[in-house]
Amino acid sequence: MSALLEAASLSKTFFSEHNALPAVCNVSFSVAPGECLGLAGASGCGKSTLARLLMGLTPADSGTVSFNGQPLDFADAALRKNYYSQVQLVFQNAAAAFHPRKSIGSSIMLPMLNYGCTKAAAQERSIALLLAAGLTPQHAEKFPHQLSGGECQRAAIARAISIKPRLLICDEITSALDVQTQAEIIQLLLKLQAETKMSLLFISHDITLVQEICQRILIMQSGTIIESGPALDIITRPQQHYTRELVTAAFNLTKI
Repeated sequence: MSALLEAASLSKTFFSEHNALPAVCNVSFSVAPGECLGLAGASGCGKSTLARLLMGLTPADSGTVSFNGQPLDFADAALRKNYYSQVQLVFQNAAAAFHPRKSIGSSIMLPMLNYGCTKAAAQERSIALLLAAGLTPQHAEKFPHQLSGGECQRAAIARAISIKPRLLICDEITSALDVQTQAEIIQLLLKLQAETKMSLLFISHDITLVQEICQRILIMQSGTIIESGPALDIITRPQQHYTRELVTAAFNLTKI
């Protein structure tokens, strides 16, 4: 099966006055149509930087991102707009990703309006999306600061899928949530993925969450992909010492 999204030799180094910090180092992988791919690693290993490289929010020093076999030029506004109609990113801090002075409903409507939907149709679909995300029509009138963390993440997911993307990238979207809310968000993603058949790149430091939702897992350490394979193999037969540490720590934590 051909790749939907492909990263080839992506690298990014950040520089300060006295130091160079390699954040992503020669990373290559692909996401297949309809696949749930996990990216796991400790905080600070480069996962969020990689997500930003995939969206063109941070320019890569080298390497390419291709979609449907076509290399992307993020400097081309038309190509970028077409790409964003098919690939969406849900951020870790959902509340900060919403305009504080816009209602949740208007924020969910905005992507649809930007891609040619009428206001009436966008408004109707925004309510349907809120319901699909486990919220109520009344949430459309609320502002980000009036929602809980879990409600904000549900609304962010609703906004991201409003234009029916083919790939949803979720960057640590459960890290600030309690265990019960995490489970609810995971179930929501599984439900939406089953219904829409969209691909999913689920990024988390918690490998137990990753293995719940993904068929295949990439392990990232210090900006590099050090191991990859089917989720069951990664969890039960990790090959790298770092992967074994992630698995052991995560499953020990669940027993507390």
